[in-house]
Amino acid sequence: MITGGEPLLFMLKLKELLSSIRIITPIQGNCPKIYIYSAVFNKYYIAALFAYIDGIVLTPHKKEDITELIKLNQYLLDGSEFMKSKSLRLNLFPDMKALLPKDIDLSLWQVKDIEWIENCPVPEGEDFRRIANLW
Repeated sequence: MITGGEPLLFMLKLKELLSSIRIITPIQGNCPKIYIYSAVFNKYYIAALFAYIDGIVLTPHKKEDITELIKLNQYLLDGSEFMKSKSLRLNLFPDMKALLPKDIDLSLWQVKDIEWIENCPVPEGEDFRRIANLW
């Protein structure tokens, strides 16, 4: 899992990192699933990453994110089968869910209703490592 800060703000570096992971890990005898956690809804960035990742988890935080989510969702619905084969997860806070059009087709997404948790702890059984300076 590659999470924030915000990994999509460093798109070129992120693609380099993901490409390196895809090259190195099979040599080491494993092939991990790679998921990106983000609040950036840029459809071109996300589509460019699909060659390197197994899925993406998106969490909108503001009204503008919902506007971009609607565009991204339609892009994916209209897009190739390759993009549709990826794991797409959408975390929705109640106020963001209320901004979605009632007739939106989110059939490609695993939608999870979430609540804000102050100082959210790492879930039991998950390995969380901080990288002080990635690039």
